[in-house]
Amino acid sequence: MMRIEWTGEQELDPSIRKKMQEAADQCPVSEGIEVPVAISVRLCDDNAISEINSEFRGISRSTDVLSFPTVDYPAGMTAGQCGKLLQQEYDDELNACFLGDIVIAVPHIFAQA
Repeated sequence: MMRIEWTGEQELDPSIRKKMQEAADQCPVSEGIEVPVAISVRLCDDNAISEINSEFRGISRSTDVLSFPTVDYPAGMTAGQCGKLLQQEYDDELNACFLGDIVIAVPHIFAQA
């Protein structure tokens, strides 16, 4: 199971969060990760993600999703193939290896849907 730390100023219907959790739970399985893992998901609006996009990517516009992995895996390698790198991200408070942050612009993803 993937532990998700939810933050942000936007809300999602509980049924959508449940589906997101179910999808996230399949990621470690498909990647061959055998240790507990966690991510942080921030739900925000278009203005907030535009600011983040500008700050970190130099692109001054909204987008749907930004991701900030904690590990720079070698080209073509996944977390499941890089156990030692993944273990370096173990967080005692989470009792899991922290994979990184995901920022989602809720209005943007609904417009795309």
